[in-house]
Amino acid sequence: MTGSIGSKSHKSYSPEFKITVLNYLETHSQSEASRYFAVFPSTTIANWSRTYRKFGYNGLKPKPKGRQPTMGRKRIHPLTPEQQELADLKQENYQLKMKVAILEKLKALVDQRTEKNKRQ
Repeated sequence: MTGSIGSKSHKSYSPEFKITVLNYLETHSQSEASRYFAVFPSTTIANWSRTYRKFGYNGLKPKPKGRQPTMGRKRIHPLTPEQQELADLKQENYQLKMKVAILEKLKALVDQRTEKNKRQ
């Protein structure tokens, strides 16, 4: 017995094929079009017709499967010149703070060595 009841395979049809079926539907019934093009269930054709009337050809194109990614892609918005200048100044300030921290650590190490040398 062949039929789509309980079938887990979902066939994907091209937009061109869907248009061909919809054109055939103008002169034939939905059940005839379903049998002629082997599109089961026949309500699939009714869905294509409704989608085509509402969205046109683009509505018949396949939709991406799955959920939209929520992470991983950052939306890049162009910064205004003031925002860019502020970002640059923040970056420069961070780099200068790191240099100061390194120099302070170096000075502490040098002072520690000279203190050891004085004791010996």
